[in-house]
Amino acid sequence: MELDTLMRMAARQGDASEVASLASQGADLNRIGPGGFAPIHLAACGGHAAAIEALAQAGADIELRAARGAGQGNSALRLAVIHGCSGAVEALVRLGARVGDPDKHKKTELHDAIYASWNMPGMLSRLARACPNGALDMLDASGRSCLHLAIARGQPMLAQSLLQAGADPDAPDLGGLRPLHMAAERGHVAILDMLLQAGADPAAKDALGRSADEAARLLGMRQEADMLAAAAAKSELAACLPEPAPRGRSRSL
Repeated sequence: MELDTLMRMAARQGDASEVASLASQGADLNRIGPGGFAPIHLAACGGHAAAIEALAQAGADIELRAARGAGQGNSALRLAVIHGCSGAVEALVRLGARVGDPDKHKKTELHDAIYASWNMPGMLSRLARACPNGALDMLDASGRSCLHLAIARGQPMLAQSLLQAGADPDAPDLGGLRPLHMAAERGHVAILDMLLQAGADPAAKDALGRSADEAARLLGMRQEADMLAAAAAKSELAACLPEPAPRGRSRSL
């Protein structure tokens, strides 16, 4: 059996020592197999972090895209996300895999993780922290950012991770719906509080010219509406108060 075939088998099985051995014998680390996958893709799909590290150390291209089939165009990182392999995701991010590249549907790897409904806070948080500036607020083909998806699915831990990583709490979706409006309309009080703490503007209007408390009140969400109205009033009062005068230096006699 040729070395390249043995390499793909070792990667698929997660045999890191065999990967290293075959690499030292001259196996092609980046050769695409009949299914469209190179060894790095097979290791990622199987969640084999040690094999991924062995491949990378031997010189495999961790950004190589799958060539055909259902995974065509996907990187090893995206394949690991799609298959819910948190260990592989952690290994690839640690090795410097790019995070935040949109696919043909304008989805980043973080979008994919949320759509797949993986209940893996660690993986989601790791991806969020690794996203470059701007990628967290990127809208997919449906017009939603990752923060909008987290709110729509009622995932406060994910929303918190996104906000801590730098997601814009005021960024609207393609239809002009702001995170505060969405959280209020869906009754997610905990997420509302997170958004306000992160600096979301309670007086901001949606595409219909409504503030978040007005939108919530129209849907009968009284608790959410009252909470937002109080936040807006507090924000307005703070804006009217004069800035404190700078303290003068004390003079020594």
